[in-house]
This record gives sequence, structure tokens and C-alpha cells, in this order.
Amino acid sequence: MIREWTIMKNLLRYKKTGINCHDLYCELLQTQPADIQNILTLVNIMVSISPSTAECERQFSAMNFIKNSRRYHMNQDTLEALMRVHADGPPLHEYKAEEAIHHWMDCGHGTTSPLRPQENECY
Repeated sequence: MIREWTIMKNLLRYKKTGINCHDLYCELLQTQPADIQNILTLVNIMVSISPSTAECERQFSAMNFIKNSRRYHMNQDTLEALMRVHADGPPLHEYKAEEAIHHWMDCGHGTTSPLRPQENECY
């Protein structure tokens, strides 16, 4: 690592001044110099991880909203599913529940409807 760090410093020294860090890291990740592969692994991790905890704080806030005093005994799997819907699902005003309701009515385990589709039609 010490040898790679020295090579990296020399590369940075010979790059034109005024280039921002993001552009420099992108260039290094695209060119992949063979003599600094371990440093590039660290650079790749560094540009991949968010420097902010805002997303974590939003998820904790959502968890506290979802698992309130009336839902205290909620199963962990249910909480995870509800948080995933909250984070990745469409906004409530855009969600059309009809398709999900029809699927649940037609494919539910307790369905006795004569119109129930074959098992391979339900996902």
C-alpha cells in the first residue's frame, strides 16, 4: 500500500491542476492503472458509499411511523415489507390497488372461487 500510495501521489501531482476530485476519480477508475489496484478498490468504495446519514435517518423515521404503539407486536418480516413499500413503492396517490386486490382474491390460499386461475397463473 505504501508503494501504491506513492505512485498515486505522483499521478496526482502530474495531473493538471484545477481538476475536481470526482473527475479525477472517474478518470482513474476508467483507466485502471495496474500499479495502484488496491488504491482503486478503496476509491471505488469511497465513491460508492454515501457520506451522509440522511437516508438512514429517513428509514428510521419511516420505521417509527410504521411501527407505532398500535402495531407494537408487528412481525419483523411484515415491518421489513412495509418499509420496502414505503421506500421503493409508488406514492399513495398514484397507487392503483385494483390489480393487487384482484390477484389476492383470485390467488389467495383460502380462495374457493370457481373462477380461480390455475396455480401457475398466480405469482
